[in-house]
Amino acid sequence: MPIAVESARVKSTNTPELVNIAGTNFPIGGYAMDAAAREDLYFQTVLPLFGASNTTLVCNIYWYSRTGQTTGNAVFGAAVAAVTAGDAVSMEAKAFATATSASATTVNGTAKGLTKTTVTIANLDSLATAAPWDELELDVFRDGASGSDTLTGDAIITAIYLEYSDS
Repeated sequence: MPIAVESARVKSTNTPELVNIAGTNFPIGGYAMDAAAREDLYFQTVLPLFGASNTTLVCNIYWYSRTGQTTGNAVFGAAVAAVTAGDAVSMEAKAFATATSASATTVNGTAKGLTKTTVTIANLDSLATAAPWDELELDVFRDGASGSDTLTGDAIITAIYLEYSDS
């Protein structure tokens, strides 16, 4: 299931830069995630038919090095918060489940080439046992302050896809 990167919400601090880069043949849009600090993107969506038989949610993050680096690693992670209509929880106070960070992903060896980081979200909050059509809050982040993140420039996130079984 694709998540529109441009639909992200951001906080007023540690805010990634929304970019529109003029490529040779078409523009590239996305968010520039900093190398020096953790920056987060927040998305609100629904996962059709995600029910009790599901145990895995995978977040695929597509990105490239803004400066064209061909060596180094970036560390990305994700967390979810699930809310069922009628839950006894405040939407404004709901907390995210514990975040999962992927292993450091080596940047594409081609300058500004696309790289994919896969995060298997370990803590699904109440999503795994909830009825289909829960509201899902998704936090996707780059942890540039992580010791394993050695990519010195921005990583431009261009696409995010969620994978799960709908059986």
